[in-house]
Amino acid sequence: MNPVKLGKLLLLDLGIVALNVVIFSKALLGTFLGNPIYTPLAILLGLVSVIAFFYFNIKVLFLDKNQPRQVGTSMSDGATFEKYRDTISKFIDGEGFLFDDNLKILLSQLDTLEEKGLAIRKSLGERFSPSELTYGKFVTAVENVEEFMLKNAKGIVQRVQGFDERGYEKAVSDINTSPEVLDERRAILDEYSKYVKHSVDMGDKVLASLDKLQLEISKISTLDEKAGQSKEAVSDLDDIISDIKYYKDGLDKL
Repeated sequence: MNPVKLGKLLLLDLGIVALNVVIFSKALLGTFLGNPIYTPLAILLGLVSVIAFFYFNIKVLFLDKNQPRQVGTSMSDGATFEKYRDTISKFIDGEGFLFDDNLKILLSQLDTLEEKGLAIRKSLGERFSPSELTYGKFVTAVENVEEFMLKNAKGIVQRVQGFDERGYEKAVSDINTSPEVLDERRAILDEYSKYVKHSVDMGDKVLASLDKLQLEISKISTLDEKAGQSKEAVSDLDDIISDIKYYKDGLDKL
């Protein structure tokens, strides 16, 4: 579970307990129990707090974790890994073929990303408590990588979908197409191709950073050793954070 959510849930539970102590403790407002106005109000507040307690605890502990992970708030389409894979696969199976090789690499990157994300979270859960700051820092970094990779994939898909491949093929195959038009068409294809290739290369570099982080986490074999062995992992984590910022800046400029 996300440690931030866990912390918020803990604060909420403590607040509900504190509210009930204030309402029903005879050392506090409980002295007014028996009052015809205060008593019904106290009972109502108590019932509401109990309902809120069970609702939010069940929602966070049992329901939220069964929902598919979605892209971060910077992306409004709510797309999941599966939706991206479906979209890319359909495009590869369609009529076009100019970008298929890079799209297949992108598809593989998303599969790898999801597998690594699950593996790293499992490794962290075996070595750290979810309440530890180190655990939260690692998980946040992984989520940032996932968000970046999905944003990167979204940019590639949108760019590829915007290219008129049928029009390009028609112009190239038509012997009546002027050299000027051909040069213009080829220049446009070259710009699209450079964007797609650059974005795919960025994805490979980010996944390589995640590989290194996973390796260092795997070296933390016991809780007794984690203080010393986690230094390398933290160093790799800082590198990933720096890389993501660099690649995000580069993505925004494309």
